[in-house]
Amino acid sequence: MIGKGAILHAKNDPSQAPLPEVPIHILDQAIAWAVKLHSGMAKQTDKEACAAWRALEPLHEKAWQYIQTVDQQLEAIPGDARQVACLTLDNAFRNRGTSRRQVLKHVTLAAVAVGTGLLIGQTPWQQRKTFATDMGIRRSIHLHDGSRLLLNSSTRIDVIFSPLRRTIRLERGEVFIETGTDSKFIFGRRGFWLETGHARLEAIGTQFNVREEINQTRLHVVEGAVAVQLAAGRLIFRPDDTVLIDTARNSLSRVDRQDHDPTAWTQGIIVARRMSLADFAAQLNRYHEVKVRIAGDASDLCVSGVFQLDGPAALKRTLNALASSLAVEVNREGDSFVVKRCSDSNPSGH
Repeated sequence: MIGKGAILHAKNDPSQAPLPEVPIHILDQAIAWAVKLHSGMAKQTDKEACAAWRALEPLHEKAWQYIQTVDQQLEAIPGDARQVACLTLDNAFRNRGTSRRQVLKHVTLAAVAVGTGLLIGQTPWQQRKTFATDMGIRRSIHLHDGSRLLLNSSTRIDVIFSPLRRTIRLERGEVFIETGTDSKFIFGRRGFWLETGHARLEAIGTQFNVREEINQTRLHVVEGAVAVQLAAGRLIFRPDDTVLIDTARNSLSRVDRQDHDPTAWTQGIIVARRMSLADFAAQLNRYHEVKVRIAGDASDLCVSGVFQLDGPAALKRTLNALASSLAVEVNREGDSFVVKRCSDSNPSGH
């Protein structure tokens, strides 16, 4: 494969051939047709439309024959790798600051790179790395595409970068993502995807938070937009949108009322807004080995306020705040704290 790619580059380099005497916009159209037909997604109607375009006037056919030198290279590349070469050509073609000769040079470079199974600098065809956090630990990660990830407590992700796309797989937990521009990648900016057991999301230049729950995925968009892929198509969500997703059931519901700030954890705090005491305890239990249990009808009480997550005494301070602001008492029982209504309190009061 290496030898074949090298010979292809040396003997049939379209970037060294003289450009045909046709208007630039027609050459653009010929390049666009070449990209479409070899993208792996071309339909029969696309092939017929290309043939009709070629027959429309002699200059079209002249430009097309010139582009066939590119076609010959694309045909010589395996199917999956061909998509990379097409993506390279398409990205270069869309960059109006790039000359036509440079455009063809890009696809020649792509042909050699993917034909050998390597990218420039001996980068592997696919890069994969796993990151994880233990309970109570948050971790910031900077990726080479410029993306920034913040992992919450008890989180595990796989980062998978290929020439075609950037993928984050959230195995468990919660992650805040600020997508990078991917400006240094030789083949141009790749799509950015996040996958969970219940959702497939495409980031569109954005900041967003994703939490994997028992039967669903919770998405909150902070900036930009995120597309949710469903069987019937995709839906796009924008800043301040929060949705619960289960693509296996083709289910999606919008969260209209937030009982807590979904990204406050990135600052090491919980911001509760009339949050039920049961849900508040569930939040605390994500960060502490010693668990909080709510007894009886105390779970119906509501909590509001800002509570710190960090520090050895953070949990005790939070429980003391609950005891002083609500009609509850907190007792240590075995390996957990039990919160219950005060024995002399009115069940209907807070």
